[in-house]
Amino acid sequence: MDLKSLSQLRPVEGAAESLPPDQVVTAIFRVRDGYVPPQVAVRSRIDQEMFTGSFAAKHLTELKADKNVISVALNQRLPKIS
Repeated sequence: MDLKSLSQLRPVEGAAESLPPDQVVTAIFRVRDGYVPPQVAVRSRIDQEMFTGSFAAKHLTELKADKNVISVALNQRLPKIS
């Protein structure tokens, strides 16, 4: 895979919804004013509004609906570059 192909990768919608409900997933969060949803364990803080965190897949819908969560981008393995 070349770098041009890599830049065209996009997340697959519905991927987390098809996971077992208790499977732990990681994501990058953008939130308002340092907010951390109660379902999320912070892994690393990027700044006051962004951090990586882990949570059970069953909480994804409620996290996306949370008014203090601006965005949730699920972590995905990238294909190996050879």
